[in-house]
Amino acid sequence: MKYLIAFSVFIAIPGCSLFFPSNAIYFDVKEQAIKSCNSNGIRNLSIELDSSETEYSIKWSDKDKDAPTVINLSSIDNNYYISKGYRETIDNKKFKLAPLSKYTIERAQGDAGGYRISVWTDEYGKVVKADPASCPD
Repeated sequence: MKYLIAFSVFIAIPGCSLFFPSNAIYFDVKEQAIKSCNSNGIRNLSIELDSSETEYSIKWSDKDKDAPTVINLSSIDNNYYISKGYRETIDNKKFKLAPLSKYTIERAQGDAGGYRISVWTDEYGKVVKADPASCPD
């Protein structure tokens, strides 16, 4: 019986990633874009300004089309709905990060655990540093 349980666990753990792909993302500073580390589109993101309670939510709204695996912050697809807090809607073309700030970006979707990254902006609100800056191994 012990061997059967051990074998089941051995088989099940690697298989979990097939059923529950990671929510891992990273920020590509050169392209100013949030990128998925797998082929699943980015459907939900929260972006929180670390120095205040300001939080944005970016959600994919097109049920007939797959969400993209890349979100470029300078030109967010019109199929994303952006809100500030719980009530205020933000026009996709007007969305911008604050200057000289640190943000935490989290992707939480599906059955996999959420995944967080940190980004830092310059005096113009452009991301100049990200952690991680590539997909985890």
